[in-house]
Amino acid sequence: MPLAMNISNNVDCTKGCVIVQTADGHLATAPVVGTTSTLDSAWILLCSYLVVSMQLGFAMLEIGVCREAHRASVLTKNLIDASISAITFWGF
Repeated sequence: MPLAMNISNNVDCTKGCVIVQTADGHLATAPVVGTTSTLDSAWILLCSYLVVSMQLGFAMLEIGVCREAHRASVLTKNLIDASISAITFWGF
């Protein structure tokens, strides 16, 4: 008998399902509860941290390659860029 015939189809699997074996040996589907949204949130926060760190690194790189008289304007440009990026990220 094929595997797909033993799996019940009455479980809502919109957020993901796993195949489990019941005590009597039959296969059934069970929804994954709570882990996908937690992992998604952790991934978004990690990527956001990396992007902010990258912007700080580029700001330090730009300050290192420009003249001392222009450092304030370069930092202002990077601060405005980071602010617009944060507002855009929050908006979407």
